[in-house]
Amino acid sequence: MLTNTDNRLMTPQLLGHFQRGIEQALAAYIEQMGEKSALPLYARVMGEIEPTLLKSVLSHTDFNRSDAAKILGVCHATLNHKLKHYGLGQWIKETRYRHLEAITSPKSPSHTESPSRPLVSWETDCPIDCMARKGGENE
Repeated sequence: MLTNTDNRLMTPQLLGHFQRGIEQALAAYIEQMGEKSALPLYARVMGEIEPTLLKSVLSHTDFNRSDAAKILGVCHATLNHKLKHYGLGQWIKETRYRHLEAITSPKSPSHTESPSRPLVSWETDCPIDCMARKGGENE
């Protein structure tokens, strides 16, 4: 079941809109794909949808993997496996860097001149290679 940010179920109207959008997109995709698919339909569709879902949830959580895993209903290790499987590590680094740059820019209204802690702590905030920086294994 789909829930909103308050952990309540989506309204029937929003859920219906969501489902209709998926049905229309899948119908167009299947028609365009025709008989030439090299993969079974399920694997092909999930390979297209899952990376987008992961990116959306990570963006929503400001790249906090623990929060993203909770929202997705998977364990942290499963999320990391999926990110690695889809090769999303570089996307995370680039997108997170742009996100941090945008929120720390002096032009940003949310910018404070003297934050209470460093804006980025590689040991706690970096979503990738944190353990490697400390001499341990990657997540």
